[in-house]
Amino acid sequence: MALNRKAFELAISTLILIILGIFVLIGIIYAVTNGFETFKSSTDPFLDTTQSSAVKQACSLACQSQDKLTYCCREYKIGETNITCTDDRLEVSCELNCQNYNCLPQNDNLLDCSRLGDIKECPPGYICNEEISGGNSPNGLITSESVGGDKKCHKECITDNDCPTETPNCRRISRMTGDYVESFNLCFA
Repeated sequence: MALNRKAFELAISTLILIILGIFVLIGIIYAVTNGFETFKSSTDPFLDTTQSSAVKQACSLACQSQDKLTYCCREYKIGETNITCTDDRLEVSCELNCQNYNCLPQNDNLLDCSRLGDIKECPPGYICNEEISGGNSPNGLITSESVGGDKKCHKECITDNDCPTETPNCRRISRMTGDYVESFNLCFA
């Protein structure tokens, strides 16, 4: 009787080792077919940067102020990726509907501007529509870089009546500057 019991225990041990071997084989096949790279890219924290946090804040502010131009149309650059506020990875909860919103092209007659490097200032009464990342982080200062906006001088306004004919629409926009967000009323086409 004792001999049969040992044979039974040996059969169970062999069965467990075979099952573990199959799992190891599946894991090796998964790794060889680039599975871990896929897993890594799907779990990388998209919002784990100061830059993406500032973009998320800008998008939340655009939503709160009902700024469809910024929320639906403005492209932001996070790392090497261009996104809009409607990107699910930003995790911005907003009720604005961008489905049929027409993102009008910017007027080419506007003056070019830059708030970084070779600074090109706008005339009085105009604001440079350029967004800049950077600011403070737990690891120190983050280098500033241009991440959005059309880099054009737009006239400040209160109503559409304040705007010139080539840019007749007064719109409230949110502009990221480092680690804070500013809001302006500017004229757009």
